[in-house]
Amino acid sequence: MMLLTVIQTDTLSLFLCGIAGMALGLLYFGGLWMTIQRLPHTRSPIPFMLGSMIIRTAITVGGFYYVMNQHWERAVACLIGFVLMRVIFSSRLHPKRLPSPEDLGSAVSAHEREEP
Repeated sequence: MMLLTVIQTDTLSLFLCGIAGMALGLLYFGGLWMTIQRLPHTRSPIPFMLGSMIIRTAITVGGFYYVMNQHWERAVACLIGFVLMRVIFSSRLHPKRLPSPEDLGSAVSAHEREEP
């Protein structure tokens, strides 16, 4: 009976660590997406990008350290949730289709024809 309680507690703990990893991934990759969206409108993009990276990394590393609490199993569960959130972000926010070289070539030749 006692062993079953320990297993249930560990399973719940690992599940919650995975959820925490997803939350950290949401903060990290959501912050990255917001940074990239604001980057063209920023006066000084390099300090903005570096500041964003430092803040996102500090929050993520601190969150992993807090969730881990000296248990490597919790760190692995947190990492799985973090990577899962990265996959979700990558699939939902995929970049627009880039123009092919043929598209670029026709656009350049059309532009050259318009100039006097």
